[in-house]
Amino acid sequence: MLIESIVRVGFSYFDTSNNVKIKTMKNNSIKILCNLLLCSILFLSCSNDDDNTKPNTEKLNTPPAAFSLIAVADKTEDVELLPTFSWQAATDPDGDTVTYDLYLGAEENPKLYKENIKDTQFEATEELSETTQYYWKVIAKDGNNGTAESGIFSFTTDQAIDVASLSITEGFVGTNIWIKGNGFSEIKEENKVTFNGVEAIVKHASIKSITVIAPDATTGPVVVTVKGVTFETTPLFTYIGDAMSCEDFGKLTVTNFKITDTNELTYEMDMNNTGDGYIDLTNVSVQNYLSKDDQFGNNDDVAAGGSLVSFGIDAIIKPGETRQYKRTPSSNDQDNYDYLIVKIYSRVENCTEETVIIEKIK
Repeated sequence: MLIESIVRVGFSYFDTSNNVKIKTMKNNSIKILCNLLLCSILFLSCSNDDDNTKPNTEKLNTPPAAFSLIAVADKTEDVELLPTFSWQAATDPDGDTVTYDLYLGAEENPKLYKENIKDTQFEATEELSETTQYYWKVIAKDGNNGTAESGIFSFTTDQAIDVASLSITEGFVGTNIWIKGNGFSEIKEENKVTFNGVEAIVKHASIKSITVIAPDATTGPVVVTVKGVTFETTPLFTYIGDAMSCEDFGKLTVTNFKITDTNELTYEMDMNNTGDGYIDLTNVSVQNYLSKDDQFGNNDDVAAGGSLVSFGIDAIIKPGETRQYKRTPSSNDQDNYDYLIVKIYSRVENCTEETVIIEKIK
């Protein structure tokens, strides 16, 4: 070996000034020195190997997985002013607890609205502005600087609920009431109306009106709730009595019937209460027919539209009072018929009294 060769040979140097060769070390001393040098080299080599092969035990963080928004869906219109936002859960590969930040605003890059949400849904805490386009997104966080960001959805809010008036402010259990306003739902099940805390039946609904039947309640406020947004009407609705029966119904007498426009068949008449009870015109129906003769009930009678008489504020006729009624039948075929027949009857249960008026058109 190299070191053994060095030990055997030894080494010396010449004193050039005296031209004398001087032996500096004995063989044993050189051998010891070389062994020490070899050990030092081996030690340093092992130390370097240990440093290079030592495993890295520091854990690398993996951010939450991608996720999607659910509701409010993108580009939805007529959204309620207190919407509930929901999204998919973001799975974290490391098992870290994930929380969410909700961003919401009228800007395309929405601002932070609520942070550190633990659930995957959140209901707005304050009413949003009506008829406004909003943008929203969610960022999932794992608590170790790992994040995942959803896409951005947009939606437009609905009009605020505004109840302008009740068709009548007093009536009976079962009275039909027309609520005028704005911001109602065209889906009648999404409109909830209560009379002093008792829920009413919604018969018809549009954006600007709701028709309900007064429930068995007591005098108090009428409250309209649409998609979680509530509006209380004024004044109160006053109950005159319980559900009207035929015995309670006043006597309806028609006078002064006349056709005022033969081209359009517009007519008018006076409705008089000549009885002792009340007449609820919201439960009085008028049906129009065209006929070629002056007999009602023939096969040639043609229906020409009809409706409940009134949702107006004067729908309740007290004894001795009169209301004027004006109507234009829904027909464009009057030139082929000679007579207008108007049937007036009560819709109160078990009350079959009716009035039939037959009037020559020309």
